[in-house]
Amino acid sequence: MNSFSSTIFEFEDASRNLALDQPTAAVFHLMRALETGLNALANHFNVSFERRNWQNIINDVESEIKKSGPANGENWKNQEQFYSDAASHFRFLKNAWRNYVMHVHQRYSITEASKIRMHVLDFMQHLSSKLNDSSL
Repeated sequence: MNSFSSTIFEFEDASRNLALDQPTAAVFHLMRALETGLNALANHFNVSFERRNWQNIINDVESEIKKSGPANGENWKNQEQFYSDAASHFRFLKNAWRNYVMHVHQRYSITEASKIRMHVLDFMQHLSSKLNDSSL
């Protein structure tokens, strides 16, 4: 995943945590990897990321997506779909996993953490088709 090379350490730590039977720690590192993707999405729309919670960042990104339109080129509908999907998916990930692991509400099994790892990896690869961490 060269587009998000800064996440390599998080994925390596998550894999190491899985190998050491520390699945909740693995999910923690996976959410840190996702944060890089959210930062790239926010940066693409000139949305401030510094010291803000995911909810506000996602809301601001969605607002910027709505403001954009056909003036952004004839391929805007495809871009709108991609970015809207990404923002919605970040909201899902925030509500399903991120908030629970970051605020000590959930412990994860190896099976759950392994599934989350695959989902996060797939999503980050999807994001890398249009975004990267080079400008962060």
